Amino acid sequence: MKIHVMSRINLERLLKKQTLDDKCAVISIIDPINTYSTPTHPIVLDPHHTCHFLSLSFHDQIHQHEPQDGYILFDEETAKIVAEFITSAIKDDVQDIICQCTAGICRSAGMAAAISQFYTGESGEYFKRYVPNTLVYKLMLMALNK
Repeated sequence: MKIHVMSRINLERLLKKQTLDDKCAVISIIDPINTYSTPTHPIVLDPHHTCHFLSLSFHDQIHQHEPQDGYILFDEETAKIVAEFITSAIKDDVQDIICQCTAGICRSAGMAAAISQFYTGESGEYFKRYVPNTLVYKLMLMALNK
């Protein structure tokens, strides 16, 4: 199983040139619509893509304490949803997992690092190449270990 980290732009390019089949799972993370920055809209797949697909929306924050007004944090409930999605996809023999966020640096890297750590025992590559969101990483590991 390969676990990839991508930016939104790179995933959109991939979707234009390659069909993602049922051996692929995509976790797409966007900024919430009620954000102070320019809102992003969910990626919509054409019908010819048959991959497993999960769309999430939360800010790139790393502190669990009181978020700033209007900020939506990654939480235990969202981690549980992702863990169930990944478990189901792996039961369906998924070979590639793509974790995508706006820049492909923090949220998606935190997700990929946790999934890799749980399933392969290795996550160092993600901490060398990216800046994983530590809140995502921690909560995902907890959810996968339940």
